[in-house]
Amino acid sequence: MYKLAVLVVVLMMVVAFIGCQQAGLSEEEVRSIVQEEVTKQLAGIQVKDIVGQEVTTQLAGIDDIVGTEVTKQLAMVDDIVRQEVTSQMVGVYDIVGQEVTGQLARIDTLTLSELYIKNKDGKNAIMLGASLPGTASIIIVNGEGESIAHLGTGLHGEGTLSLYNSDGEVFASLNGGEYGDGNIFLYNRYGEIVASIGASLSSDGILSLANKYGEFTFQAP
Repeated sequence: MYKLAVLVVVLMMVVAFIGCQQAGLSEEEVRSIVQEEVTKQLAGIQVKDIVGQEVTTQLAGIDDIVGTEVTKQLAMVDDIVRQEVTSQMVGVYDIVGQEVTGQLARIDTLTLSELYIKNKDGKNAIMLGASLPGTASIIIVNGEGESIAHLGTGLHGEGTLSLYNSDGEVFASLNGGEYGDGNIFLYNRYGEIVASIGASLSSDGILSLANKYGEFTFQAP
């Protein structure tokens, strides 16, 4: 840009030189006028260049200062907003917690058809249920998800208790008969009843034994 301006000045001086000669000035006078004018023009160009550089430097400095200040102010605003939001959320949690506690305290009766209690692995450990009218049950489950104990109601409204091995197969049960008599049944690994103790139709005690196929081989009395 500076070189172009100098070239323009030189061309202007050439034109002025030709004009001075046509005006009848001597060569020395013309050279003196041209040199003086060239010096003025070049000095003006240098001043403009210096001023332009200084303005650019100052503007860059101002931009840095403004940018830094804006960044600081935005950071302060962000901190203030975060603190305020945190404060408000804590207040909301307190209010919600108090309200939930108050509502639970006012619950006299909680009605459920099923309730599952899970262990720390998220698996069902205890199940309480009352899905059918007149029935209820409590089931205890092992770590593999197999039922190992079942406490509930029988067909005639009596209480029943069944115990299961680790594979979920029943090995003992206790229940009541139609007329209110009690019975105990023992099972083998194949699920067959191999022994039972209970009451006969005459309400006498009776002991029955069976082979592994569930076929009774002994009964007393």
